Amino acid sequence: MKPNVFLTEESLTAKAIEILINTLGPVETSRFLSLPRKNASNLSGVIIFGSQGWIKTIFFIKSSTNNQIMIVRLKQKNTHYPDLTTGKQYAVIGIEADDLRVLNDRGYPYLYPETLFDIADSREPEAWITEFGDDGERYSYPPTLNSCGFFEDFFDGKKNAVKKFWQVVNQRLISGMLKAS
Repeated sequence: MKPNVFLTEESLTAKAIEILINTLGPVETSRFLSLPRKNASNLSGVIIFGSQGWIKTIFFIKSSTNNQIMIVRLKQKNTHYPDLTTGKQYAVIGIEADDLRVLNDRGYPYLYPETLFDIADSREPEAWITEFGDDGERYSYPPTLNSCGFFEDFFDGKKNAVKKFWQVVNQRLISGMLKAS
């Protein structure tokens, strides 16, 4: 008879979140972890990820933060955008010339036309800085990402830009998960 061996809480949590992410995707996993729970405190699971994709790390924090995350859902498959999935929800990182910057299925923060999406949750983070161009096009980003050439630096692999980007995205995911707590 084999003795029962229990995983550590950290290992158990990491495996459970990995299964959730692989099955539901990152946005739905985030929503699942933030569902109201009876007799629960403000503890919420947090998924941390970096430039190489999802890291299997979870921690719990207590907070009463009520930040927003704008969520969109792809209307239909488009052959011009094979890195997006029909019906899947995506967190909006920012708006640039009226296009939405979202993390696509490959984990890259690309710009996509707003017309590709239905808005699932239109609440935008209060901290976004919004400006309008000469032709009325909208630009909205968190302050840390709101500098000229930021995403060029990010895609060129400049360490400071990459680090800043993932810090902002991780913080927004954390805040969004806590809004339902």
